[in-house]
Amino acid sequence: MFTTSNAKSWPILTNFPVLYVSPANAPTEVIVKPASGVTTEKPTRLWPGEEKLETRGEFLKGHRLQTSIFEIASEITGKLAPETRPFVFPQVLEITKRYVEKRVKVKPGATLDEIALRRYSDPIISRLCDAIQPDVTAGEGPLLPRIERYRQYGSTSEVRFSTLKEAFGSVKSHVSHVVVDSGWEHKISFELDKPDNSVVAYVKNDHLDFTIHMNRNMRFTRTIQTSLFD
Repeated sequence: MFTTSNAKSWPILTNFPVLYVSPANAPTEVIVKPASGVTTEKPTRLWPGEEKLETRGEFLKGHRLQTSIFEIASEITGKLAPETRPFVFPQVLEITKRYVEKRVKVKPGATLDEIALRRYSDPIISRLCDAIQPDVTAGEGPLLPRIERYRQYGSTSEVRFSTLKEAFGSVKSHVSHVVVDSGWEHKISFELDKPDNSVVAYVKNDHLDFTIHMNRNMRFTRTIQTSLFD
């Protein structure tokens, strides 16, 4: 865990998972066309309109490594307490530099500049935000959740909806059926319903409206928890 007022408390960076930058993770070239008309069919290159080749190189020309590190550190700092932001940015910037240097590995065919892509910058921001905590011993306030003002308690009793998706009856879920979106969700619900495990109750976050709101550069986004367990 990092603390925002004591740089000496930085952990050994080898404790953090390695982030691999690979050309296999995202296309380096794409051909795009403007949307034309309304259709339910899958778009193809045979549709009318002028094609345009978009390359990774063009994107990276305007996103140099130092600029990307600065922007990542800025986003991380923006998630901290407002009263500490002007003072901790230099520390957060140094932490970000060290993380990129020590824990971001580049595979052949890729470059470190590609951390400008959200595919890579988002995991860096998430991991460092989880690791950076207020130094409560120095008087900084702890991180606390913000409860919805007019609906402080949610309940599974409010869940009632119809669906055309495949659904399976459940024993331990507070909702009668688990609506599955994939095979692994079905397997997870099967394992959770087994009588010989330590799960008392669970519910899939489907129509529960259980979300965590986050402020990123003055824009609010939502993080959705897939399931809740007891």
